[in-house]
Amino acid sequence: MGTDKTGNTNPGNGLRRRRLLQTTAAVGFSAVATTGEAVTAQTSGGIDWEFETGNNVRAGPTVVNDTVYGGSWNGTVYAVDSESGEEVWSYRTDGSIRGSPSVVNGTLYVGSSDNRLYALDATEGTEQWQYETGPVLDFEGVPSSPTVKEGTVYVGNRFEGDRGVGVYALAAESGDPRWTFETEGSVQSSPTVVDGTVYVGSDDEKLYALAADTGEEEWTVDTDTGIRSSPTVVDGTIVVAGRKLYAVDANSGNVSWTVETGVTQSSPTVRGGTVYVGGSDSLLYAVEMDSGEIRWTENVGSATRRSSPTVADGMVFIGSESGNLSAVEAENGNVDWQVDTGAPIRSSPTVVDGTVYVGNDGGRLLAINGNVSGSSEDSRVMLGTLGHHHEWAETDPDGDVETDSMSQSTTGGAEAVVDEGTETNAEPPVSEESNETEPATRDTTEDVDGFTALTAIIAVLALKLTSYRR
Repeated sequence: MGTDKTGNTNPGNGLRRRRLLQTTAAVGFSAVATTGEAVTAQTSGGIDWEFETGNNVRAGPTVVNDTVYGGSWNGTVYAVDSESGEEVWSYRTDGSIRGSPSVVNGTLYVGSSDNRLYALDATEGTEQWQYETGPVLDFEGVPSSPTVKEGTVYVGNRFEGDRGVGVYALAAESGDPRWTFETEGSVQSSPTVVDGTVYVGSDDEKLYALAADTGEEEWTVDTDTGIRSSPTVVDGTIVVAGRKLYAVDANSGNVSWTVETGVTQSSPTVRGGTVYVGGSDSLLYAVEMDSGEIRWTENVGSATRRSSPTVADGMVFIGSESGNLSAVEAENGNVDWQVDTGAPIRSSPTVVDGTVYVGNDGGRLLAINGNVSGSSEDSRVMLGTLGHHHEWAETDPDGDVETDSMSQSTTGGAEAVVDEGTETNAEPPVSEESNETEPATRDTTEDVDGFTALTAIIAVLALKLTSYRR
């Protein structure tokens, strides 16, 4: 249980519910006749749990060390157990939380519309420092998700007038300012930092490249609308969305190609040489990274212009304003399944160990069975932009993401990142059918008598009855 910024105990107001829903995908039961093996059930797109916050959850969740971190428009940052959906701690600010928390080396960084950036202990939820930005619009202060790189936190803010501080660079340990950069419009998108350069869009219809150590402008690109999506960077090319999808050379700022998508705040991501991004016309786009040629588009039912896609195990996950979370095959754009969460999804999903974590405007953080293996493996998550997982948080990598050379699936859990000098024991094998960890020891008796078989059948029936009762 954490404390609020005044030092008082803050239990938070999250209400927890756990339920398993049958969706458009089929429910598959796996019954095992041998003694000692569990009977399991799996639902593609089934909601494992919902955590209620009482207001919009538009920040993409960050999942580190079996904890889901998310923010709500009720002004509270929540830490929730990834397995049970139970609250671990909460911390209340004086404004709404609109950006995703970043968790690096045991510290959580998050902005609030009370015009402050906060650093909290990721385990306890206690405040380490806060920094007040300005000049800003009242209760509109820091909608940008902070990005942490090599001991520095980079974040944008909203402000009044034609000119103000758009980007801040602060010492991650103390919150002391290192530099600021003035833009001609608010910065609501999140900076992406790669190879010593900060790339960020602004409402002044420009994409900026700034030196990460000094804040000096390296180049700018004029766009046709304000940029509220966050850039992604792969192999020396930046991809960012506004009214169009832009591919920009990271060294020169020259535009390589553009694609019409309609006005969107969906942040693009890259996996396997393909760019995935949501548009304002209910379409999910898949675009060739090298040429800008559209590979496919898929109508997922309603506008996807705010949710940013993520890719895991050959599947693209994206939310829509109808409230559906869609799982789309990355290769051909076919919709594998959809689940209705009951309220618009403007949050960006993050996948960890086959579970999709996302927020919605019904005031909920949700854990949904993705029916995939591994975790998010796309450039957006692996660069620590708009929600991420342990691979970013524990290593603070140099940001040079080679998505084409990455393995086709990433292993989740603590074993994926190993500190130097630390030995880890291999986890028990995982069942491909159930995605559940198998017991460390099993009875492998092949000859099963009639009593054992009857016991297995009873266990299956009991499980079905329990599911219906839940």
